[in-house]
Amino acid sequence: MKTYPACIRLTTLLLFANIAVSTAQKQGLQRIDSLKTELSKSTEDTARVKLLSHLAYGYSQIDMEVSQQYASQTLALAKRLNWEKGIGYAKEVIGRNHWQNGEFAQALNYHFEALAIWKKLGIQDKIAMVNLFIAQDYADDGNYFEALKYLPVALKGYEKIGNLYNQSVVHNIFAWVYSNLGMHPEWLKHSYAALKIFEDAGDQAGYAVISSNLANNLEEQGNYAEAIKIYLKSIKSLKEADDFINESLSYNDLGRCYSKTGNYSEALKQHQIAYEKGRKIKNHTCMGRSYSGVGDVYVAPNNYNTALKNYLLAAESFRAVSNTPSLAGLYSKIGDCYVKLGDMGAAKHYFDRAFSLIEKMESIGEMNFYYKGIMQLDSATGNWQKAFEHLKRYTATRDSMHNKENTKKMVQIRMQYEFDKKTAQEKAAQERKDAQVKQELQKQKLIRNGFMGGFVVVMLFAGIVFYQRNKIKKGKKRSDELLLNILPAEVAEELKAKGSAAARMIDEVTVLFSDFKDFTQLSETLTPNELVAEINECFSAFDLIMQKHGVEKIKTVGDAYLAAGGLPSPNDTHAINVLNAALEMQTFMEQRKRIREAAGKFFFEARIGVHTGPVVAGIVGIKKFAYDIWGDTVNTAQRMESSGEAGKVNISGSTYELIKKQFQCVYRGMISTKGKGEVGMYFVGSPVEGE
Repeated sequence: MKTYPACIRLTTLLLFANIAVSTAQKQGLQRIDSLKTELSKSTEDTARVKLLSHLAYGYSQIDMEVSQQYASQTLALAKRLNWEKGIGYAKEVIGRNHWQNGEFAQALNYHFEALAIWKKLGIQDKIAMVNLFIAQDYADDGNYFEALKYLPVALKGYEKIGNLYNQSVVHNIFAWVYSNLGMHPEWLKHSYAALKIFEDAGDQAGYAVISSNLANNLEEQGNYAEAIKIYLKSIKSLKEADDFINESLSYNDLGRCYSKTGNYSEALKQHQIAYEKGRKIKNHTCMGRSYSGVGDVYVAPNNYNTALKNYLLAAESFRAVSNTPSLAGLYSKIGDCYVKLGDMGAAKHYFDRAFSLIEKMESIGEMNFYYKGIMQLDSATGNWQKAFEHLKRYTATRDSMHNKENTKKMVQIRMQYEFDKKTAQEKAAQERKDAQVKQELQKQKLIRNGFMGGFVVVMLFAGIVFYQRNKIKKGKKRSDELLLNILPAEVAEELKAKGSAAARMIDEVTVLFSDFKDFTQLSETLTPNELVAEINECFSAFDLIMQKHGVEKIKTVGDAYLAAGGLPSPNDTHAINVLNAALEMQTFMEQRKRIREAAGKFFFEARIGVHTGPVVAGIVGIKKFAYDIWGDTVNTAQRMESSGEAGKVNISGSTYELIKKQFQCVYRGMISTKGKGEVGMYFVGSPVEGE
């Protein structure tokens, strides 16, 4: 199992990590120029603190010294202003700069101070991020068990705020830590968790990084051909993303895999490409991995002098960034080379250095590699007792990583991922089929509704003709009753007086929209008479409820019922009136459900949505007048209905603000709606006592 520092293997996915001079960095430089311009115009206030902190973060990717200067200015100004949030920004970026320099103790000090501030201020995304930074500080220093204390906190924080992208970052670091601890099932579980997030998001670069990590497992199993395919595919995606660091690391992966197949010339070629990319961006870890890979190539044909030369260059690169985990494994390789070259003193020196680092990290994988090497040193020096002891420890650590139970768990995890992926694909295919079926049913519903609407229109027309035919006999009173049955009284009076009624903009109206659950499916099983009769019973009851609470019925369309409060004459009680009506509608529906269910008959359940906002109201048509309302408020009320649940009244935030003192409500959170994005919603309970 290869080991990379947590800060490297997913660099482009972590905020403020080292990145290459790429398109993203060019954009970053443009952003820095813009920030500098703003800074030159700013005064000593909190806005200037923010500008300084942004510049510190921006330069942390380009020039560490300049970044630290801006970070110090951020901290000094924030302290003068006594602005805690600004102090938090400064300590966070200063800690991050120490982390990038490999100064993990200093990084931890600043990050813990920043964490205390974010906790005090209750800023959840910052709390999650700094917990992640602290975990990285510990992990990159080889203190894996301490890292495991903070990673779950970071993951939980990002889950709480719904940040999937950073969840994937945490999963990847989890995987890296567990790989170093030799806990391969846990490594695989978190790797697949990260992979799924990137796959669902269509993030090719992230998917490529995790895929490359997972290819290590295939490589360990000896499936080099498949691993090489994945590495090549990952490199292609990383090139497209201008991710030079991970591209370099993947070239090293590819070189190592070619070396295992015996194709040493191709292996050297890939390591050379990796080195050039690392050198170009002055990334010591990338260069160190390349030197180490070249050393591995020369070990195979027993060219230990050349191998040692490259290993020592790798060590120099890793020490430049305090890359403890990579140094631990490398020192064991150097010790092994000295054993082969007959310099037992130098070998002992490097094995001791390896052990001091590995013991601190408690890395089972590196410990296993160390025991194998020191066992050879003991054998070469004739210390057979120590050799036997180290052989037993080597066997124990190897078996702990690769025992049957672990292998079984890893196979199960991989199979579960493939199963979930296949299930998701099948679900998507089924949803497409369901959509087609739904579209067909909708067509049938429209035809049926058209028939019903035509039937209603015919009946209405017949009624009008009947009333007109008997107008003289029944007189003006009957005529007025008919008009009031179609139009609101105020609009009817205007129509009688002027012969027309102007459309009006009403600033605040509460709109009610209801629909029957599973209406289409039920209608397929009923006769037209049964269907119309039950709709008529329900809508007749709704009409009486609207009348009781002073709410204006607007119209029905199929199984949908539209009504509104606060029109045609605006009033201050429209929201309360509508909610009282909505709750009574649901009470009626529940009572009718119990009666019909007891009788073995079908029943409807209603979803009701309510929203408050402006509408345009008026008469449509020049014959067979109809009073109607238009505007986004009507559409939003319909979204409230479709996002609700049967038997409940679902309202928007605008309605809630008007009735929150009169009704008990349950906040549902921000819910995604078609065409509206995320909307805050509430379920309405009973009226507040005393109101």
